[in-house]
Amino acid sequence: MIRLSHAVVARRWSAHAGLGESLGLLLILTAFSAACPSDIRINEIHYHPAGKDEALEFVEICNTGSESVDITAWRLFGAVSFTFPTGTTIPPAGYLAVVKDKTVAQEVFGDIPLVGDFSGRLSDRGEKLVLSDSSGRIIDSLRWKNGGAWPKGADGHGGSLEKKTPRSESDWGDNWYSSPVVNGTPGSINSRYATTQPVVIVEKGEEWRYFKGTTDPPSEWTAVSFDDTGWSRGNAGFGYGDDDDATVLDDMQFVEGSQPGYSTVYIRKKFSLEETDFVRLTLAVDFDDGFAAYINGNEVARYNAPGAAGDPVSHDSIASGSHEALGPVDFDISAAIEYLRQGENVLAIVGLNVSLSSSDFSLSPSLEAAKEVWGPAAGEEPPPELDCPVVINEVAPSSLGGWIELYNPGEAQWDLSGYHLSISPRDPALYIFPEGTTLAAEGFLVVNEADLGESIPSQGSVLLSGPGGVILVDGQEFAISTDQGSSARFPDASGPLQVVLTSTPGEPNAAPPDWRIVINEIMYHPATTPGETESEWLELLNTGSETVDLSDWRFTRGITYALPEGTALAPGEYLVVARDPAAVESAYGISGVIGGYASGLKNDDEVIVLRDRLGNVADFVHYADDGRWPRGADGAGPSLELVHPGYENRNGWAWSQSAGTGTPGA
Repeated sequence: MIRLSHAVVARRWSAHAGLGESLGLLLILTAFSAACPSDIRINEIHYHPAGKDEALEFVEICNTGSESVDITAWRLFGAVSFTFPTGTTIPPAGYLAVVKDKTVAQEVFGDIPLVGDFSGRLSDRGEKLVLSDSSGRIIDSLRWKNGGAWPKGADGHGGSLEKKTPRSESDWGDNWYSSPVVNGTPGSINSRYATTQPVVIVEKGEEWRYFKGTTDPPSEWTAVSFDDTGWSRGNAGFGYGDDDDATVLDDMQFVEGSQPGYSTVYIRKKFSLEETDFVRLTLAVDFDDGFAAYINGNEVARYNAPGAAGDPVSHDSIASGSHEALGPVDFDISAAIEYLRQGENVLAIVGLNVSLSSSDFSLSPSLEAAKEVWGPAAGEEPPPELDCPVVINEVAPSSLGGWIELYNPGEAQWDLSGYHLSISPRDPALYIFPEGTTLAAEGFLVVNEADLGESIPSQGSVLLSGPGGVILVDGQEFAISTDQGSSARFPDASGPLQVVLTSTPGEPNAAPPDWRIVINEIMYHPATTPGETESEWLELLNTGSETVDLSDWRFTRGITYALPEGTALAPGEYLVVARDPAAVESAYGISGVIGGYASGLKNDDEVIVLRDRLGNVADFVHYADDGRWPRGADGAGPSLELVHPGYENRNGWAWSQSAGTGTPGA
């Protein structure tokens, strides 16, 4: 049995890519000197290992500074609890894994810097995690989720949750990604990392078209399509009175009896872009005294310009305040990235003086973007990318014959020579495909458990990884609670594995049962008086044409509740499930309410999951009290009502608030 420590992982992807030296990071404990505790950051979390193998859970912290940091008596708390032992030190650019089970971690991850064991466990649904120093001061914290902006690949698919850059904000899902390495990279540099690369779009001092504000320019002067060939040419900066202007506007200042002057100057700069996938956009302006800036006709910045944002600036306007041109001022206009387009663009700016008789005026802009690039840092090499289209498509446990089906949805044959297949995250190299193994486009490949050498359980995970068993290609969890069928994706290569009633090894998959039961109404935050128990409830509707036996159905998220044996729902009928059935029946004058669950629905953000008797998700709703979700359902009295039972109930626009206090059972 092959065990993959991170050092082995590093050597293997190096060897695979012909990169030579190991990528394992040597951590040397150095003498503690003046260091900044805030250099320590949470950098990686393995919160949902494949197959729910809790012993593989870990939290990694790193030192982003240039000095060693002694973290004796520091604490991790929230999701898990751990106090760092006396003498625990992290060197500069060092990493330390806090593990659930040291014995298992050393066996699977190898010789890595680690401490443990932490108590508690990392929630698969997301939870708060806090790192504090010995005095209790919070150093870093986050609340991760298994949805929204948070990467879904770390949720049971084999990889960990890795931060793009260690110093980025921990609490933002956009700053994390799913590790492409099986079990992540505990105790070492992340498998991929992002840096930002500046892109100069308009340099300081470039040539612009300009128009003196003696009259108003045409209303479309900020648009790309505007013809500015009749405007004058000049290099930035524009101005007078400071002896530092490239284009001197010596007629701008008012001189009584000889020069009327003008208070505004309009400038335009066309630029071409091959890409617009930027993460930051910065407008730098050295100005005296005000301006308003536009990209492709959209206002993006305004300073000391009269009126509200978006108001046009007439030629006779003056700045609403004074500002000395002492150097460029950076304006973060990243929200304007959406206005950029491939090909020709235009940056248009109107500069304003504080008065006609002002002694000086300046306007000197530049525009810079930043794009995110993935790549090596500090001489390290990232693992190779595997653009493999092959997926795990169907799984049958030993009780049903024991086999795993792969499917190639691509347009070309794929060579699987040396690829690894496993049913355990502790041993990604359980089965290695022989040399010459290929999978045709839109073809199927079945691996029997006799070839694996181990039995396939009724619940677990399957991992497909590249040569060397390091780089994750696909990871899927499965749970089969019946002997009636296998666990399959439908359509082929789409969605998660679900139990189907007909197994189809080597053929297109059958569809899982579609019971047509929907969550149709939710009272998640009833209006209550102080001390009163919230009388919450939710309603199911059978939108199909056949009666559905709901025995053994259960709610597994939001609330925890198993529907009673013998519960059935006829076509067009409603079923109300309440926290306090008697109270709901009394309040609404109805009968047949079931429930009595102990856990309550959250009043702000909650996922409700209903599973059928096979364990498949029959329906789920992720409601919230913001975004496009009706606000009135959040404690004001109304319920959430699905506008039409045929609408996609995962989206806020598909719901409205009830006219009264809801219509349970109707």
